[in-house]
Amino acid sequence: MLSAAEAHSARGLKEAPPGVLDQVHVYWKGRSLDGFGNIRLIRIGERVGELIGVCDVLGDKGDPSTVPIHLRLAHAKSEDAIAWLEGWIGIQSEDPTRMAGFSNTGKQSKWAYQISFDPSSIDWAYTVTFGEKPKA
Repeated sequence: MLSAAEAHSARGLKEAPPGVLDQVHVYWKGRSLDGFGNIRLIRIGERVGELIGVCDVLGDKGDPSTVPIHLRLAHAKSEDAIAWLEGWIGIQSEDPTRMAGFSNTGKQSKWAYQISFDPSSIDWAYTVTFGEKPKA
């Protein structure tokens, strides 16, 4: 279980991944994440956790409403911030400039269940990394 401080940083995730992605991908300009659901939070080290589930992409009306998400993150020692993040967001679609998603609750549950047991089974649309990975 993550501490209260780590959980507070996790709530800031709705802006961190898109903020890094929009420097590389035009698609992410003006977008954010929200509505995290079917989430599993797992402690994988000191101040290091893993978040697996689904979330909403906020932006243009053409966006998929909900996409799978898998993040690993480290909480900063000296401040309430994310020091390192590695993650995967969305399902690759046939159009390389977009990602596939779903609005159906049944599909959300199916994807959340699938990625919670095997995140590598998803053909991820976007990868995001920032900060220095903590030593094991």
